[in-house]
Amino acid sequence: MGIKQELSWWRWRRMAQGFPNRFDEWLRDPSWESGDHELLLAAFLGSGGAALTRASELSAARAGLYGFDDQSSSIGLQPSTPDYDAALSELRTQGYTVLPWRLDEDRSARLTEHLSSPELTLVSDDPSLDGRSARISFDSPLAEKYDVTVPDILSSHDAVELMLDRGILRLAQDYLGSVPKVDICASWFSFPVNRASARAATMFHFDLDRTRWLKVFFFLTDVTPTTGAHVFIPGTQRDSAIPVYLRKRGYARMTDGDVRSAYPEDTWTSIGGPRGTILLEDTRGIHKGLPVLEGHRLVLQFQYSQDLFGGAPSVLGHALPATREFGAFKARYPAVLEGLSGEFVRAGAPS
Repeated sequence: MGIKQELSWWRWRRMAQGFPNRFDEWLRDPSWESGDHELLLAAFLGSGGAALTRASELSAARAGLYGFDDQSSSIGLQPSTPDYDAALSELRTQGYTVLPWRLDEDRSARLTEHLSSPELTLVSDDPSLDGRSARISFDSPLAEKYDVTVPDILSSHDAVELMLDRGILRLAQDYLGSVPKVDICASWFSFPVNRASARAATMFHFDLDRTRWLKVFFFLTDVTPTTGAHVFIPGTQRDSAIPVYLRKRGYARMTDGDVRSAYPEDTWTSIGGPRGTILLEDTRGIHKGLPVLEGHRLVLQFQYSQDLFGGAPSVLGHALPATREFGAFKARYPAVLEGLSGEFVRAGAPS
């Protein structure tokens, strides 16, 4: 779903004119077409986000909502509590929130052991390494980043339980205004490298995956400025917050100097925390991970999208957990799993 950066600004603007009609077609009959993601990018770059906001409002108006009340949150995120209300308020204003509690140590340890075990995919700016499969070596890592595959994530009971946590789903639904759809599940290890890495996302960027989405990050190692803290610029998830001169460059990584010219460094927020920290973020805002200088960092991430316009999700086609609990969830909340199943649920189906 890449795009040629040599496309001129005016071509982006012309492409963006086709977005409203194509998105309206999608709402009537959701089916992925070649060029949808380029159209999504053009709509954002040309409008500064306003076109996506209008699409999001149309999507929300046609969607039903779920109660997510069949069980309590396994992480303690309960609706209509002060902590829940504060988290939702922070998401709406600054674009991110860190929950005031963490995953318990036993769960963090089980996840770490599970995610460390299989062969992983190397991610590197070095083309001779990028994309290779290898088992992780903590003493002598081959690359700056190791990705865990989607099937290996979904084979973890703890990971699936977090992905379908009712408190997280309810918060995502309240933020998005419609049923959150599991779109991405990812996990990766990061290791020291003596430079910023575009492939490993240690340069500033914004995500543009859908019309609207929310990402949840679970830190499974202590995250500090030397072990790869996350940096986010509050408020940049809003329409027109990314200046035109940065958007004119297309969907590209940005240097610190590029970003500093629009947002002084004292507006940047560095986010870390002990193992088990839970960060929720609208990654349409400008963000990056700091390079790891010592040790390593392990993150587990899920993305919940308002709709799946823009292309087939990375989770599509992977084997779903064959458990009674997962089957019951799919029967009760099918729209949440559209990205995994490819089975679209019509508006009004949620209860």
